[in-house]
Amino acid sequence: MRNIHDRTKAASIHLFCSASVAGILVAMIFSVWFPSPFGLMTGGIELFLLIIIVDVVCGALLTFSVFTRKKSKKELLLDMTVIIFIQIFALSYGLWSLQKIRPLYLVHEFDRFKVISSADVDPSELRGIREDLKIGIFGEMRIVSIRAASKEEREEVLFESVQGGRDYGERPKFYTEYSGIGAYQSASRAIDFLQKPQNIKYRLEIEKILTKNNVPIGEARYLPIVARTDWIAIIKADGTVIGYIQGDAF
Repeated sequence: MRNIHDRTKAASIHLFCSASVAGILVAMIFSVWFPSPFGLMTGGIELFLLIIIVDVVCGALLTFSVFTRKKSKKELLLDMTVIIFIQIFALSYGLWSLQKIRPLYLVHEFDRFKVISSADVDPSELRGIREDLKIGIFGEMRIVSIRAASKEEREEVLFESVQGGRDYGERPKFYTEYSGIGAYQSASRAIDFLQKPQNIKYRLEIEKILTKNNVPIGEARYLPIVARTDWIAIIKADGTVIGYIQGDAF
């Protein structure tokens, strides 16, 4: 009975320490890598929760399994060192997997936005883009536009994209500063459509976003977002993105 009590106490301490580390990682990752609501758009929240639950719970369970007062301090230290090493390795692999789906750019691709992660683009092309558009390991996601393509480039992209290849958004060489006004004037759609009776589910969210940003409904427009799940970007007259709502706008 005493042994069970000792094991439970040791496992609880390990669980608390692991959960504390997880809490710090949540604050860091979801403020930099997955700003709201991009954790939902990309599946980052689900993957992170899976990584943390497995890592935290398994660490505590392993401690419960190996801890006993019958072992010497040297043996217990060795056991705990191995467990912590396993946790660090598993967590490192999980974070590596997480950064692969981390949103790097929200690309304005003509009549839509597209969420681009590091897994969507060729790393060598990312290294070759303009310095002012590059994003470091701790850099925040950026909104970019697509520059005008030459005839040869358009033919190349068209030929590859119709065969399931990369479109403009997956090609960093086309990235340029976000031309917000162009997005508002040429491709966006009037917000009125989202407030029609058949779209009543969006009304309250839209009103909340517009009120928060002090934007009249007549000046607000929207564009669909291509991501893991369907989302909509709400923009104001200068093209600035002021909010996101979940739903299909195509």
